[in-house]
Amino acid sequence: MLKKILLCTLLLLSGIAGMLAMASFKTPLSQRTDPVPARLSVSVIQVHPEDAAPVITGYGRVYTVQTVDLSPRVSGLITHINPRLEPGETLSKGELLFLLDEKDYKQPVTELSSEAQRLESRLEQIRAGHAVNQKRYELARRNLDISHGRYNRLKALHEKKVSAKSTLDEAADQLNTAKDNAARLSWMVEEFPFTLKQVRAQLEQVNARLAAAQDDLNHCRMVAPFDCRIKHVDAEKGQYVTKGRPILSLADDSILEVQISLDSRDAIKWLRFTSHDPENRYPWFSSLEPVTCQVFWADDDQVPPWQGLLHRVIRYDPDMHTLVLAIRIDARREKGAHRQFPLVEGMFCRALIPGRTVEHVYRLPRSSVTAEPSIRLACNNRLKTIPVETLWVLKEDAFITGALVPGDQVIVDPLIHPVEHTPLTIIPLTKE
Repeated sequence: MLKKILLCTLLLLSGIAGMLAMASFKTPLSQRTDPVPARLSVSVIQVHPEDAAPVITGYGRVYTVQTVDLSPRVSGLITHINPRLEPGETLSKGELLFLLDEKDYKQPVTELSSEAQRLESRLEQIRAGHAVNQKRYELARRNLDISHGRYNRLKALHEKKVSAKSTLDEAADQLNTAKDNAARLSWMVEEFPFTLKQVRAQLEQVNARLAAAQDDLNHCRMVAPFDCRIKHVDAEKGQYVTKGRPILSLADDSILEVQISLDSRDAIKWLRFTSHDPENRYPWFSSLEPVTCQVFWADDDQVPPWQGLLHRVIRYDPDMHTLVLAIRIDARREKGAHRQFPLVEGMFCRALIPGRTVEHVYRLPRSSVTAEPSIRLACNNRLKTIPVETLWVLKEDAFITGALVPGDQVIVDPLIHPVEHTPLTIIPLTKE
């Protein structure tokens, strides 16, 4: 028992002696000094504000602006079809698509043409007859005047018992004949405008029917309405087609439209909408400025971009909270630069759309902006961190705004958890 007490006492004294020895090595609190942090060597750039425009990136598919479903204007049997009338083939404007049997449509044209010629001849006869009747009517009126005068003279002589009764009767017969002839010719002259109008109306009706018949005959020959690409064919030689039933689908690839989806917040914030037109009271988005956009094939950025113009807002997608925009591309103008690889319907593309210009922003290397976001400055040769707002990022550049002043020195080196106010050794860089 005594041994245990002595052992515990010995251990306690040893611990106290050790603690006193360690305390002798500590510096008194009054004599302590703060450690001097090591200097950091950092690269900096001097920044100045500028006016810049963001480039908004969107994705979407290519569509043709004009797609036409063609149907025959008349019914009939297909007697000839263009051998190149296959999906994917291209045809020129006016090139024959197919030909219907013209037999049933030629006969009405022939018959109505003959009827129209007959009525034209009838009109000429009526006009010529009217000219003759006018002359005959003038002669009949003169003859009537002469007959009337002769009758009056003979009547006066008969009353004086100078002329015979038979002579007076003969003069009366001649007068009546002259009256009948003048009345008949007068009716023919007066009837001329009505007869002419009636025949003209008949001719107009026949010509209208002839034009319709000729139109039907012409529609037996169906041609391409524009330079086109064949999308779909539902016809073959020997097939009977019905008027009005679509059998062809043609696409005009000269004007293409890329429908791009953008986040609605970015769209409203950065897109260049024109000033509101007070005359346009329709509740829809204002017009977009037709800025030039670049369109890339999303599957291969090595293909040179196509140039297009921002056209309009198509719709708002409430599920995705996006605006769908249209970019119009004149494929004919772009054909020279992309002869081997054209932009075609269905491609998925990436579009770069210039936004509105923002004043007094700072362009910094993207690596100099932290995730918070914040940047680090060299202020009086010491490190200082300030918060900023990243407006947009373009490739390796970040465009920011915040408590910066022109001439500030921004540290571009990546630093891991640096201590504020650390002394700095500054290595100036030239901002490109």
